[in-house]
Amino acid sequence: MKGKIAEILKIVILITIPLATGLAALGLIILTVLCFNALRKQWLQDKIALGVVLFCLLAGLLSTLLVAKDKLMAGQGLLSLFVAFWLYFVGRYIYTPRDLSRLLPVMVPTLGFLSLLCVIQGIWHPQISFRLFQGEYILLSPENGNTVLTLSVNAFAPLNSFAFVLGSSWWFKKQSRPVHKAGGEVVALLSLLALVLLGRRNGAVSLMVGVLVLILLVNWKVLGLLVGNSILALILAPHYLKRFFSIFNLNYPSNLYRILLSISSMAMIRHYPLLGVGPENFAQVYPAYRLPQETEFLRGPHNIFLYMATQWGLPVALVLFGWIIWRLVHHLKESKFFDKRVIIAVIVSFLIYGLFDDIMFVFAIAGLFWLFLGMLEIPTD
Repeated sequence: MKGKIAEILKIVILITIPLATGLAALGLIILTVLCFNALRKQWLQDKIALGVVLFCLLAGLLSTLLVAKDKLMAGQGLLSLFVAFWLYFVGRYIYTPRDLSRLLPVMVPTLGFLSLLCVIQGIWHPQISFRLFQGEYILLSPENGNTVLTLSVNAFAPLNSFAFVLGSSWWFKKQSRPVHKAGGEVVALLSLLALVLLGRRNGAVSLMVGVLVLILLVNWKVLGLLVGNSILALILAPHYLKRFFSIFNLNYPSNLYRILLSISSMAMIRHYPLLGVGPENFAQVYPAYRLPQETEFLRGPHNIFLYMATQWGLPVALVLFGWIIWRLVHHLKESKFFDKRVIIAVIVSFLIYGLFDDIMFVFAIAGLFWLFLGMLEIPTD
């Protein structure tokens, strides 16, 4: 009985991370309790990953005690890192090769549904909300630059990229039936439409890099799906081309602002190189480093490396991302398992998107990243 519940929960967690993060958290807690003995025996064997998490937590704790202005926010940052590695260890030691083979049938419809909501919002801009417990749950809204599932559509751009990578890869899995291939194509088109209709440049860049990884690891014909779906999407939203190519114009307002923000962030790193300013304390220190040309007040540097380096310290950023890249390179060389290659494409897509946004601990998105990073270590070859 316990085993059946655990199997159901593993699927529920994958589905609810992007759609209902609170429910996913509850499922994660129950799954950990059910599988605690197996997890406890194995996670201590992963000495390198354990060393990385302990180093990061210790550095974060020192930064919280010695540097952080807002200790409560710093504590939340420490908790976020703990949850991230919790997801990693669950993905590595509780999920199995069988779960890897079920990844596409579970995630493609889930992310396809999310992309469909984004497309609906991009075309009609409806306002749909309902009462949930003591508050209002916003399903779709034109507020805050378009909102889907209570979050800005900006937050879901990487998930649209994931949807394209996973959907298009379904074409090339040997066990895929025609209905799977058709479903994968629909989801790929919906995800690309969502990015185009909502004007997401960073999501398009991360999608293209994810497709490049699929071309190298899975099948070069993925390029045909990208070109064909891009033509269809641009027929519906031809204005997007101007928006996309603005990414190469350094004087474009949002590009210029990100450059200035990066300069401010690097100045912060120079003054706090070892411990940073404290987890989740960027906003408390940023005004002292904001350049005169910067007119907005932001809570992060819009880059996951700078996010970690400014708040946790340069050593933590180098150790954490060095470890992640090392594991990716290892599996690029070693893995012949189809679903692992697809996961690598998703992880790379996430990291590329992270060059443009602070999503390291936004668990509606990053939850899948950390879980997939753990699943990459499941023995299959």
